[in-house]
This record gives sequence, C-alpha cells and structure tokens, in this order.
Amino acid sequence: IFREFVFDEEILQTADLVIEKNIVQGDALKLDEILFGDWNFFPAVREIFKFTKNVQQNLFEEVIFMPEKKSPLVILGNPPYQKDIPKDSDNKTFAAPIYHKFLEKSWEIADKVIMIHPARCLFNAGATPKDFNKKLLQNEHLKVVDYEPDSTKIFPRADIKGGVAITYFDKEKNFGAIDTFTPFPELNSIFHKVCIDNKNFQPLSKIMRGQMTYRLSEKAYKDFPDLSQRLPKRTDTALRTNAFEIMPDIFLKEKPDDGKDYLKILGKLGTQRVYRFVRREYMEDIPEYKFYKVFVTKSNGTGTLGETLSNPLVSFPNVGSTQTFITIGAFEKEIEAQACLSYIKTKFCRAMLGILKITQDNPPQTWAKVPLQDFSATSDIDWTKKISEIDTQLYKKYSLSAEEIKFIEEKIRAMS
Repeated sequence: IFREFVFDEEILQTADLVIEKNIVQGDALKLDEILFGDWNFFPAVREIFKFTKNVQQNLFEEVIFMPEKKSPLVILGNPPYQKDIPKDSDNKTFAAPIYHKFLEKSWEIADKVIMIHPARCLFNAGATPKDFNKKLLQNEHLKVVDYEPDSTKIFPRADIKGGVAITYFDKEKNFGAIDTFTPFPELNSIFHKVCIDNKNFQPLSKIMRGQMTYRLSEKAYKDFPDLSQRLPKRTDTALRTNAFEIMPDIFLKEKPDDGKDYLKILGKLGTQRVYRFVRREYMEDIPEYKFYKVFVTKSNGTGTLGETLSNPLVSFPNVGSTQTFITIGAFEKEIEAQACLSYIKTKFCRAMLGILKITQDNPPQTWAKVPLQDFSATSDIDWTKKISEIDTQLYKKYSLSAEEIKFIEEKIRAMS
C-alpha cells in the first residue's frame, strides 16, 4: 500500500531496489531481534533501527512534535491506540484513545500519510471525540484503503472492537468526503437510496431513548439516606445494570398490597431477565411510563453485520427498565408497538443498523441510518404480515435492486 500510493509508477521502476532494502513490513518493536540475521539492510538502515525499545515506542511522539516541516514529508505507521489505564482509575475496563491525536498532527505536517488504526471512528463510534470523527469523515483528502472487521487477522493477539482500517491522506488530491463509511458496495448503494436520495428520510433514532431514561427521584434519596453510599455518584440517578442487586429494598420481587402506586422495572440479575416493583414516587415522572414501547438490549452481539437482536420485546404502560435496555417509541396502541417490534426484526432494518453498529454497543445513535416508519394501521406497510413478507414490502418501498436484495438476504440472519 505504501509503494502504491507514495511512489508514482515511473519512480517505482527505478526505485524498486532502494525500496526493497529500506522498507520493512513487520513489528518495528521487534526489529532489534532480526537486524543481525540474514536481512540485507543497507548499513545505514541497520544503524537507524538500533533503537532501544523505549526509543522505538516514542518514535511517533518525536515525529508528531516536530517544530516544522523542512521538506515534503511522508508519514507511514501504526500509532499508539490508547493510554494505559491509570492504577487509581475507577473504570478498569476503559483506556482513553490517543491515536486520533497522531492522525490529526500527521495530516497537518505531512504531504502524505498512511496509517493503520482502529476503525471505530469511521462509524462515528467508540471514545474518540465526535468532532474528530466528523473531521475525518468530512476530510476530502482522506480515503479508506482497506478495512478489516476482524482485527486478529492483522494483529493475532489484539481483539480491537470494530476492526482496523488503513487510511491514506494526500494533501494534493481530492478523494471526496467519506461522509458515511460502509465496507460493502451493496450496503453503500442501499444507504444512498434509503437515506441520501430519499427526501422523506427520518431516522428511527428520533423515537428512541437511551439507557439513562429511567431515573430515581429525590424522594428515593430522602427515604433512603444511605443511597449516596450505595451508588457510585450522588448525581447518578439512572438505573444502572446492578440496580436490583444494590437496592433490593427499593426494587421489590413482589408487589406489596399497601395501597401505593407501583411501576414495573425490567432488568437483569446475573444472566436472567427479571421484573421488579418500585413505588412510583421513587422514580422521576417521565412521559414514557404512559405508553407502549419496545425494549432492546443496549449491548448485543459483537457488531458483525447480520447478527440477530437479543429477544426484543413489547413493553406495556407503567413499565420501565434499567440501563441494560434502550427504549423505542411511545405508542398509544399495543398494535403500533407490535408493528415496531416486527420492523426491527426484519432483515432490512438490521442491514441498515449494520451501517453504524460495528461493536456490541447498541445505543440509539447506532440506529441513525435506519429509516423511521409509520407503525399505525394506515401505514404503507402491512405490519400484520410475516417478517419475511414485511421485508419484501420494504425492498419494494425503497426500490432495491435484485443485487441489493440478494446481499441483504444472504448477509442478514432471519428472526422470527
């Protein structure tokens, strides 16, 4: 890839020997183990790579913080992906990304940049800043050369959620903005028909609520003064995944016969889905409680295109959930909620979900390319049909070609 993009074909014909001897593919941190083997390096190159491991690891920093570019510069590399987790961190599973800083600085100082890095930013996912993701996707001088969803095929010991990408930046060329990245040509074609060329497009995420929808009220803190010790943060009133475990005196297994008004909350104990009862006055009063809705797990699968959803279900009025679930809709009629449930089970809907969902995480923003439908009895889709028949109606509605339909039917697993 480096040879293809950095050197013109005419130069390649006369420069092959130099390139072969000066460009090495492999783990640069291990070059000290092979430099004195049978590698036919020029003596100068052999000396250059006599780094200590510490110097090698900081090589990118030395390049990135160059005071100014003295001549046309090409940067090629695999930057550090994330910071080490501090020993005193409350979250031992989160390491802050830093690779985006190297990409940004490289684009500033170099004429050409080729980097291999986590691909989550291409889908506007992960922990990289959203303004960076936007800058990357709108950069007309940048294109994706290769994308591998299974990172272990590139780095056998590294499971990088969302895969890895090789991007190429050229200050002198305009490739057009990536805007929305899809690794499959067929899915890209479908995306443009459904989202870009459709003037009536609205996202399903418009009627979705995230994992922090259902929250404790001030009354709960007043009646249970020790809650501030039980919960990680006093300001964190949302129902975390472990709400039933740490607040069994608030979320009750059986509904008491005490004349009080109770809500039903869906959550998990271990691997089991369970319901618990909580006094209405212990929860913030929000409109969602009044309506029918659909619950979908906030985390699902691995992000591979075509995965099924983990048992989504219709929820009745006066029911909420812990952060294990996200909420779709606020429907006045159960039949509308059932129609929405049928929709998210279709292959079409989950193909569109696959445009942005590339990890197990499944928040509302990953549904932003799924088109919102009319779930009422007057809809242009007959929601009483079988899931496969609803798919056929959706294919027709969005004028999908035979090749696009074949792609969806082969790539997306069926749900009943």
